[in-house]
Amino acid sequence: MKIGIVEDEAVWVDKIQTIIEKYCRDKNVSSQINSYNSGKDFMKNADADLLFLDIELAEGEDGFEIAESIHSITKSG
Repeated sequence: MKIGIVEDEAVWVDKIQTIIEKYCRDKNVSSQINSYNSGKDFMKNADADLLFLDIELAEGEDGFEIAESIHSITKSG
């Protein structure tokens, strides 16, 4: 499973990644976790089965707007 974390604060990326890794280990789920500092960075690849999005990102980015963009892309494609 490809998992993405969009978070601009390193401390939260570490915490989220640790929880995901433990869960996947406990459930015997193979995973690949990638983290991104911004929605723009994620959208360059936009490849995840599961995505954890920060709501308030730096530079005025909004997690809800990123989610809407992803939904528009996947809905039309």
